[in-house]
Amino acid sequence: MIKSKSKGKNKKGNFHIIGIGSSAGGLKALEEFFDHCPSDTDCAFVIVQHLSLDHKSLMPELLSRHTKMIVAEAKQGDEVKPNHVYLIPGNRNITIRNGCLKLTKRPPSNQINFSVDIFFKSLAIEKKEKAICVILSGTGSDGTKGAKFVKEEGGTLFVQGLDSAKFDGMPKSVISQGLADFVLAPGEMPAELIEFIERDSLNLGEVEGNIEGVESLERILKMIKSFVGYDFLSYKKPTLLRRTAKRMNITKNKTIAEYINFLYEDPEEKFVLAKEFLIGVTKFFRDQEAFDELKQKVIPNLIRTKKDSDEPIKVWVVACSTGEEAYSIAILLEEYFYMTKKKGEV
Repeated sequence: MIKSKSKGKNKKGNFHIIGIGSSAGGLKALEEFFDHCPSDTDCAFVIVQHLSLDHKSLMPELLSRHTKMIVAEAKQGDEVKPNHVYLIPGNRNITIRNGCLKLTKRPPSNQINFSVDIFFKSLAIEKKEKAICVILSGTGSDGTKGAKFVKEEGGTLFVQGLDSAKFDGMPKSVISQGLADFVLAPGEMPAELIEFIERDSLNLGEVEGNIEGVESLERILKMIKSFVGYDFLSYKKPTLLRRTAKRMNITKNKTIAEYINFLYEDPEEKFVLAKEFLIGVTKFFRDQEAFDELKQKVIPNLIRTKKDSDEPIKVWVVACSTGEEAYSIAILLEEYFYMTKKKGEV
């Protein structure tokens, strides 16, 4: 077991919460993970394992043999504390809000339940770019949609390598979507995870102190434009800074100067950084004020101008990622037609 260097560095309420999702074959992977994880990391761990609705889980007793941290089944309203391991109850889904765990009833066993996605999404909302999630052995694709939320918020994904996973469905789904930041065996994850956390604040501080408004970020963006063909010069600088710091962390470059040299020397990293900048952020009715304006003013005026025309209404949505914005406008049009008893095709 490695020794943790991070003990005592986290202020109250500012510690990392690690979400771990697994299914079939996950127990062995979890045991290997905690066999190599220190008990004084000042992190909390929330494990979302696919469990039977009908049988009492032995996970608390089994995992307690592999760590000195307090391991317990989560209860409604539990305040998440560092150096604790929380386990999802078999008949509940779990989320986190304002540092506390919330439990909701699971659907019946004959309905599909994406418990990992549900928790990962809540953790992404709670922790933003500080969210860290782990996908271990399991069948199916649970965790992939949640992983996308984590990446949208700038969080980090550790995924079990396919060679070490007894069932590779869940890891393969995340890896195939290009969402994994680290692909490792469970026993290798804790050391890398702890090192990542320790570098994280140092690198962000270094980047913010030396890049913002200075030539270093400009150099990086011009390099990306020249080699990759994407122009990020007008993007929001704080987002670019955070995602640059994250890539510095993952590639283990201690200074921005080192990372710029790394970018010059490694052709692949330029594309990886560009992809990190391009992570799609999308959801239904995102930017509610804008959609309210469309609903109350734009759509009624648009329909009035088309009232006596046979021309179809065409809506063009730019940069809508996976389509939620386009569907949101279609929904508003359908609602307008319904409310005014008009007929039309969207």
